[in-house]
Parts: sequence; structure tokens; C-alpha cells
Amino acid sequence: MQKQIEQYWKLVVGALLVVLALLAFTRNIVFVNVQDAFVNAPLSTMRSPIEGQIIRALPAPGEAVDGQWSLEVRNDRADPTLVIEIGERLSTVTSRLAFNKERRARLEASITQFDDWSQRFRDARDRYLAERLSETKAGSAAAERTLADAEDNLKRLIGMRAYTSPRMLSAAQTAADVARGQLQASRSRERQFREERKALAERIQVTETFSERTFSDQKVQETQLELDLARADINALAQQQATLQNGLEEARAQLERERLWQAPVPPAVVWTRVPEGIHVTRGGALGEIAPCDDTVITATLDRAAFRKVQVGMLAKAELRLAGGERRRFDATVVSLTGGSLQNVLGMAIPFGRAIVEDAYGAVLRVEDSTELACAVGRPVTLTFGR
Repeated sequence: MQKQIEQYWKLVVGALLVVLALLAFTRNIVFVNVQDAFVNAPLSTMRSPIEGQIIRALPAPGEAVDGQWSLEVRNDRADPTLVIEIGERLSTVTSRLAFNKERRARLEASITQFDDWSQRFRDARDRYLAERLSETKAGSAAAERTLADAEDNLKRLIGMRAYTSPRMLSAAQTAADVARGQLQASRSRERQFREERKALAERIQVTETFSERTFSDQKVQETQLELDLARADINALAQQQATLQNGLEEARAQLERERLWQAPVPPAVVWTRVPEGIHVTRGGALGEIAPCDDTVITATLDRAAFRKVQVGMLAKAELRLAGGERRRFDATVVSLTGGSLQNVLGMAIPFGRAIVEDAYGAVLRVEDSTELACAVGRPVTLTFGR
């Protein structure tokens, strides 16, 4: 046997080379050549919304956070000017409001006092006018009887015209006219007294020359006007006070936000960090993280492999975790990229060899991202099929 092998060794070696060439050709046609593949994620920059000193920074780069870690920035030089200004304005409005409320109480007491005086005057004047009206009614009754007597006497004399001198008839006529005028005057005074009592009920005093309000009624009217103005001022000041109080609360809350900022870090892998004690400006970077929820698999392909891969293609993936555990799962191609600088700058692990000629990239997503265990940077073995 050994002699036969020694005799035909060249033939055996040639056959092996042919088999290897066929295997290489078949692999090149059937399988996709993946240069490298990693668990990857886009980097997210954590920024501070306030200016201040970092009290609690991100963990060391490469460490994973489970959502319980929080960042803290403190600013001991926050500007309280706005709070002070609003507080001073609120104090001024509050003092004016208290003054107007006290003024309202005094005006209400004054109105009560003036109204009492006005009512006492009206009662007294009404009693006086009632007596004068009774007196006038009595005079009207007497004038009616006098007029009736004068008219009877005039009728009697007219009936005895033949025996009565013209002078007596004229005197009787005059007496009747005078009695009628007195009755009209008395009834006119009755109407005047009634109208005066009616006007008095409306706080108007009727005098011989004009109508006027009494001094107490005038003071009631003037004080009522001042009271209405005071109430309007109170309503306006109360609205200003409520607005300033809300503004003061918001300003204090804003000041507290400017003094201290705390924010939880989502589950992620820390990629870069700014250490504690460093002073950062508003919007300054605190570090970069690779969020676990955004983990994908990225692969670098050569041109021949890139031509074979299509979006939606399935691949078998195998991941070995740091503890030695192996996980196998399916992944789906969701994106194909060329030699883009974004593949280098936007992701935790550069892929696609964007700075190397004739290299391309592919992004694959797993149905359940927890299968990737947030193992950003761990290599993955991919097997594509045509």
C-alpha cells in the first residue's frame, strides 16, 4: 500500500487540490463572505441642560447601566434675580390690596352711617310733610265749604235779581271766585306735598327754587362711587396677586431646576464619560452611551458579498457572551450601506470600513433585542444563505 501511495502521490495531491478548489468555488458562489460582525448600537450623547459642576458622572467606559443610574449636575451660582423681582412686585401688590380692603371696610361703614343720617332726615321730613298735607287737606275742605256757600249765596241773589242791587251781585260773584281760587290753591299745595313726599322717597329734596339731594344723600352717593372704585381696584389687584404668585412659584421652580439637575440614564453601555468635578456649560456633553434598546448587528462585507445580500434576507447568528454562554438566533437584514463616514462616527463600533476602499456594510435586526444582552462590541458569527 505504501508503495502504491509513493507511486501515485502526485495523483493524490492533484485530486486534493481539485477538491479544495471546488469547495472554495462552491463557498464563493453559495455563501456570503462576512469580514466581521459585531453587536452594535448608535451612540447617544448625554448633555446637561444647565451650567454647573458634575456631581455624579457616568460609570467607567465599557460598563453597563440597568436604568438605576442617574446623572447629577449642580450649579451653586444660579441667578435668583427674577425670583427677587417677582417677590418685590408681589409684596407691593399685596400691600396695595390690603390697603384697598381696609379702605373698602371704611367706606362701607361710612355708607352705613350716612345712610342712617339720610333715613332719619327723610323720616323727619316725611312726618313734617304728612302734617302739612293734613293741614292742607283741612284747608281744602274748608275752601270747598266756603265755595259752596258762596255759590249758594250767588244763586240766591241771582234769583232775587229784581230786588238785589248790582253791587251785591258783584260782591257775591267776587266771593265765589275768590273761594274757588282758594280751593284750587289748596289742592295745588296738596299735590305739591304729595310730589315732595314721593321725591323724598327717592332721596330728592324739593325746595322753593330747585330740587337737590341732602348732604347725607350726596355723601352716600359719593362714598358709593369711591366704594365701587375700591372694589374694582381690589379685583384688579387680586388678579395681579394671583398672577404674580403663579409667576413666583414658576420662577422658584425654574431656579431649583437651574441649581440642580438629575436625570436617570436608560439601560445602555457607557462609551465615553466626563469625570466628576468638571464644570460644564449649558448643553455640554457628559458622555456617550450605546442604548440597549437600539442594539443591532452590523457586518462588514466585501463587494462580492455585498452583491449577494438583500434587505429582508435571513441569517443565522451566533453570539458568545463574556461568561462563555452561546446564543443562537435569527437576524434579518434591514439596511445596506456603502462606504459612509456615518458608519464610523454614528455607531459605537465602526463598520463597513468606511475609510477603506471596496468595503460595504449591512445592518441586521433581531426580533427580540434582549437576545443580544446589550453586549455592544462583542463579535457575532453570521451565516447567510442564498
